[in-house]
Parts: sequence; structure tokens; C-alpha cells
Amino acid sequence: MTLAGDGRAGGGYLRFLTLAAAVTVATAALGYLPTRSLGGAGAVSGLLAACAVSFVASAMGGAPLLRARGAEARMRAALVATGLRLLVVAVGGALLLLSGAVPRAPFVLWLGLSYVAQLAVDTWYAVQ
Repeated sequence: MTLAGDGRAGGGYLRFLTLAAAVTVATAALGYLPTRSLGGAGAVSGLLAACAVSFVASAMGGAPLLRARGAEARMRAALVATGLRLLVVAVGGALLLLSGAVPRAPFVLWLGLSYVAQLAVDTWYAVQ
């Protein structure tokens, strides 16, 4: 097994990461103008930080699926991946909010939106 492909149709962790990165960039690009016009230039840092946290969570959440073989193992790994992803988003989001490094409202809004966008990618990877 390699990171580039693990034998599953349409699979491969690198393909998953590439798609997750593309969704991250698309989310940030779609959110840039509304965030800047409604929240000002400072709000954009909240958007970008939220997208980054969601990407890291997605990448870490995909890791348990790398070695899972068989339907039962994949189902168990998908459950672990879901919990891990939620944990990374919760801890990463809380740390950034508590640090005061990002504007609160845009960060929380875009953390939720980017989480949902990445959820589609994660689901695709889990069912491959």
C-alpha cells in the first residue's frame, strides 16, 4: 500500500488530500468577498483560520481509513475517523478562540461551513 493509491476504486489518500485541499481553497475563495464586505479586512483571518482547521481535521480524520481492510474494519475506521475529525475541529477551534488570535464571529461561522464542506469529501473517501 502506498499513499498514492491503496487499491480501492477511486481511492488513495493523496487523492483524498488533494480533493480536501481543493474544497478548502474553494470555500475560502467563495467566502472571501462576503466576509470582507460584512466583517472588514480583519474578518478574513477568521475565514482562513477556520478553513485551515477544517482541512487539518479532514486530513487527520482520513488517516484511520488508510489501513482498514474489509467491510467491518472500514465501518469501524469510519466511525473512528468521524470522532477524530470532530475532536480536532473542537480542540483546534477552541484553542484559536481562546487565544484571541482570530475574530470570533467569522471564525465560528466559517468553521461550521467549512466543516460541512469537508464532510462531503470525507464521506466520499470513507465509502470508496
